[in-house]
Amino acid sequence: MAERPRLVITGAAGFLGRRLVETLATSWSIVAIDRNVAPGELETASDGVRWHRADIASRDSIQPIFEELKRSGGATALLHLAAHYDFTGLRHPEYQRTNVEGTRLLIELSQGLGLERFVLASSVAACDFPRRGSALTEASPPDGRHVYAESKRAGEEALRAATESLEGAGYPVERVGAGAESGIVTRDPWGTALRARAPG
Repeated sequence: MAERPRLVITGAAGFLGRRLVETLATSWSIVAIDRNVAPGELETASDGVRWHRADIASRDSIQPIFEELKRSGGATALLHLAAHYDFTGLRHPEYQRTNVEGTRLLIELSQGLGLERFVLASSVAACDFPRRGSALTEASPPDGRHVYAESKRAGEEALRAATESLEGAGYPVERVGAGAESGIVTRDPWGTALRARAPG
């Protein structure tokens, strides 16, 4: 049986992350990264999933994982889900630290992994609310006017600016939100992100 391609997922223990790990583990070898990983998960590597507890905005925390990835053959794709969000509306420093600086650090450390895809999970919340009768897509400008939107916009801009340093890897930005039935998002938010390199 052919060896599975390797997929790195940040924010893997979150609501969306866990469901994607479960769904994709049948066809990918997954390196699951989150700062909130249960101790029991760290001790096991079952069903093609290896868990790591790490803070993406801390070089000391995250760099050893990427160095080991490089020593062991790199990775095919990276799915960046990790982000800070709270409901206070205040300018908490974690927005800058995790959503912006953490994204930039991941981009830097991904150099040399041989990635074919680096997928950033942004959000419909990065955009201003659409006019009545229209819908948001990945082509919509990230023009939201609150702190979370600003941090997501900065992350998108950092990834787009890094195309050359990522060795020609694809760099789609997927805006996660309500499903198509809501009328806000027009399609499956993961429609093309990993399909370009789905294991055959």
